[in-house]
Amino acid sequence: MDVDRRAQADIFDEKTIPAIAEVERIAKVSAVKGNADHNELSADLKQGEETGVMLKVYTSSDLGSRYHEISAALHASEEPIFITEDGEVDAVMLSIEAYERLTARLELYEKVEQGLRNIEAGRVLPAREALDAIRRDLHNGTL
Repeated sequence: MDVDRRAQADIFDEKTIPAIAEVERIAKVSAVKGNADHNELSADLKQGEETGVMLKVYTSSDLGSRYHEISAALHASEEPIFITEDGEVDAVMLSIEAYERLTARLELYEKVEQGLRNIEAGRVLPAREALDAIRRDLHNGTL
């Protein structure tokens, strides 16, 4: 599993990932029907009536007119909010706290993957030597 898939798995549970496709399907149907007022679509999806998952979905036009509501929802739930444009999911918004957790998690995954690549390439030390090197670097202030 690559870093991006693991990051998605940490943010979105197994119910939410398939629901993204459902959000796009419903948004496309709404756009084809000529539903100029996408607020109805957003309200339906926010209530989970179509997806069975409590996704928060707003249209791109909602960003300007309902920013404070969107921002409050981001901070209240720590869940991502999906933004649709022309009937398709176009962007995902996160609170700064959720974003910082996500980027910290990604950095950790990258370090784990680098460690696994080092193991596969034979770039390893016996545990005692590795711990001694860490202690030495901590003592010297180089770590």
